[in-house]
Amino acid sequence: MTEQLKRRGLCHAHIDGDTLEAIFPEEPGAEMSLDNLTAMWSNYYSMRGTPWLIFSGTAIVMKCDCIQESLLGACQKTSPKVTTADIRIQTDAVILTIPDDEAVARLTQREVGSELAHCLTSSEKMTRVLNDTGDDWAARVPTDGRNVKDVALCSLKRAGWID
Repeated sequence: MTEQLKRRGLCHAHIDGDTLEAIFPEEPGAEMSLDNLTAMWSNYYSMRGTPWLIFSGTAIVMKCDCIQESLLGACQKTSPKVTTADIRIQTDAVILTIPDDEAVARLTQREVGSELAHCLTSSEKMTRVLNDTGDDWAARVPTDGRNVKDVALCSLKRAGWID
């Protein structure tokens, strides 16, 4: 997605949510990912005036309200004279879908060693959760049989970022 926006000269940032709490040992109950998102977005927003954020991750669609609050807080923190009414934060969620057999094939190709079994179990669980999440507001984009560019363009169009 970011490559497609770059080609169009559209200012944006991309943050991978799956890396925002990559710490060991984990602190139970800590919202490290939201704290890190707030810190990063405040820098992008205040220092560069970045209007768009691609925030990717496995289960972030389940935290959209918390994410919006974090982004709003970051904007207010960096621009104290700006009121909540002055800040427009729109959340456009896209859930990428894939048939189970193709997901297994991709994971088997990507993961090596002892993590494969864990990844397969985690993927099956998350598929069930996402199938029950966001039906009324999250766009679903099938990825089977499609290349990365096609999926990115479809996602950006569904979000209304490009025509």
